[in-house]
Amino acid sequence: TRRIMKGGVVLSLVVLSLCICYVFCQVKTDNMLRGVDPSKLTQYQTTSHFQCLDKSQMIPNTHVNDDYCDCNDGSDEPGTSACSNSRFYCRNAGYLPKSIPASHVNDGVCDCCDASDEWKTGVCNNTCQAEGRSYIQSVKREIRSLVRGLDRRNSVWLPKAKEIIQHKQSEKKLKQDELSTLDSQISQLSSQVESLRSNKDSATAEKSSIEAQYATPTPTPTPSPEAQDSDEQSEQEVLDKIEEQINPVYPDDVKNKLDQLETVISDFNKLENDLRELENNQRQIKTNVEDLEKELNYDYGSNSVLLALKGETFEFRDSKYTYTFKPFNEVVQDSSVNLGRYEGKDNKALERDENGVLKQKYTGGTRCWNGLHYLVG
Repeated sequence: TRRIMKGGVVLSLVVLSLCICYVFCQVKTDNMLRGVDPSKLTQYQTTSHFQCLDKSQMIPNTHVNDDYCDCNDGSDEPGTSACSNSRFYCRNAGYLPKSIPASHVNDGVCDCCDASDEWKTGVCNNTCQAEGRSYIQSVKREIRSLVRGLDRRNSVWLPKAKEIIQHKQSEKKLKQDELSTLDSQISQLSSQVESLRSNKDSATAEKSSIEAQYATPTPTPTPSPEAQDSDEQSEQEVLDKIEEQINPVYPDDVKNKLDQLETVISDFNKLENDLRELENNQRQIKTNVEDLEKELNYDYGSNSVLLALKGETFEFRDSKYTYTFKPFNEVVQDSSVNLGRYEGKDNKALERDENGVLKQKYTGGTRCWNGLHYLVG
């Protein structure tokens, strides 16, 4: 009996020792792994020594999270604020994990919803479950909004974009056919004009020569002696005499010849004017075709769906202001404050920002009180 009692006491002591060791080792292990990113966990689960993640040195694993910075990269202190360049990983079970600067650990501010960053101060409560539920609800709202948007995209905007593109392609084809006809007409008329140019030049020279033969010097009006004495000659009589002297009377054959020459000149001028008009039309239609090609080649997103928004107007009202959004044009606040005009570039309707998100930018809005201009993007 005495042996059994003695053996029981020894067994109890062994079990107690194992429990104390387990608790101690578990606490030590937990402390060592506090703030570690799970993707790097295996590098911290060592038996005796820890290698700094930059591989600069080896330190005893008891030096990990001991509130003293041993590694140059701060990797030995993921769970304390000892290293300014270290990061603390919030597991945030029930919500979204995140990484914060280790300098935020135990600073009295709740950065992690699981309160793990304030393990020493104890000032934070675990709010991850509540935040997770709220986040799920917001995601559901976004999904419902996205589904509605996709439904409208597929039922309204895609068919409209397809119709616009077909219309522009048809318009381009008509313009190109019209341009082809104009090119042919211009080619024929240009040849005709050039073939008649020498005739026109000869007719012009001959007409000028004939007119020069019958021209008289411009007379100087002098009143007659009778008018000088009586002052009865009227101004009209003087002008009539001048007109008789400056408008020569041509013989009939000369007059007929001049009429023929004038017909040659006027017919040529009419042809030349017709050619100019056709060339002006040609330039205008070429510009129209280029504009249509530019529009058809512009990147309006998948299936050119954003083209359907061009010319549309959308209004959004919050508690204070009303915003009017005209895609590819401008954004206006309360019908008076211009927040920016569309800044299209690189032949694309959308641009990716530094985070990879597709956006449009509207710049050059009304100047603010501080001298800067409003912009939307």
